[in-house]
Amino acid sequence: MKAIAKKMTESEEYLFLTLGDSITRGSVASSDETTYTAVLTRELAKRFPDKEILRYDGQQAKNADGELLPVEHFDGPITVQKGVVGTLTVVRCGIGGNTVRRLLNRKDDYAGREFEGRRADLFTVMLGINDSLVKNASKYVTPEQYKEDLCELLELLANTNPEADVILMTPTYYHDGSTPTSYLDLYAEKMIEVAREQELPLIDMHKMWMDHMILGGEGNGQGDWLPHDKCHPGDLGHRILGEEIAKRILDEN
Repeated sequence: MKAIAKKMTESEEYLFLTLGDSITRGSVASSDETTYTAVLTRELAKRFPDKEILRYDGQQAKNADGELLPVEHFDGPITVQKGVVGTLTVVRCGIGGNTVRRLLNRKDDYAGREFEGRRADLFTVMLGINDSLVKNASKYVTPEQYKEDLCELLELLANTNPEADVILMTPTYYHDGSTPTSYLDLYAEKMIEVAREQELPLIDMHKMWMDHMILGGEGNGQGDWLPHDKCHPGDLGHRILGEEIAKRILDEN
C-alpha cells in the first residue's frame, strides 16, 4: 500500500478504477452520490486538497439482460473538487450480478481502456457474492473455480495494464446474521490466498463486516449498515466502505 500511496500522492495524473458487482454499482444506495466510490472520491479530496478530483459513474443497462452486458455508459467527468496541482480520477465500474467470470466477459469496460486519455494506474477488485450463490446455476462457482477465475482476471490486468497496481478486496457480506459463519467465508479465504500467492495488497472487507455483525441483530445482523436485504449496503454501509479504502491506502502507511 505504501508504494501505491506514494504514486497517488506524487503523480500529476492518476486514474483509479473500482471493479465489482452490485455493491460497487451501488444498487440500493440512495443516489450516485452515496455509493462507496463517491464517498471514496470525497475522502481523497480531503487528503489531497490541492488536486483536481474527478469521478466517472458507470451506469448499468436497465433492461432484463443488464447483468450480462457491459457498462451502458459512464456519466462524467463529475468534478468533485477543483484543484491546481494534478488530477486524480476515480471511475466506478460495477455491474449488478457480476461474478468474476462475468467481469471477464466485459473486459472492454476496463482492460486497457482510457479515461481522460489515460489508462488505469490502480484497480480495486471486489467480487464473490454472486459466485457463491449455490442456488443460482448461472452464477455459482465453487471456491476453487472462483480462485482460478480471479487468477485469470489478474493475468488479464497484467497484460493490458502492466503498470497498474491491483488491490484485492474480499466480498463484504451475504448472511442473515443468525450464525457466526458466513456463506462467503470460503470465497474470502480464496481471495486471501490469491493475494498472498501473488503478493498483492488486500483489504479484508469480509472480516470487517463479520466483526461488526451482531448475532440475531437487526438488519441481518448489520443494523444500519444493511437495512434492505442480506447483502446490499445502505448509505451508511457505503460510507464505511469508502472511508475504509481511503484509510487503508493513505492513512496506514
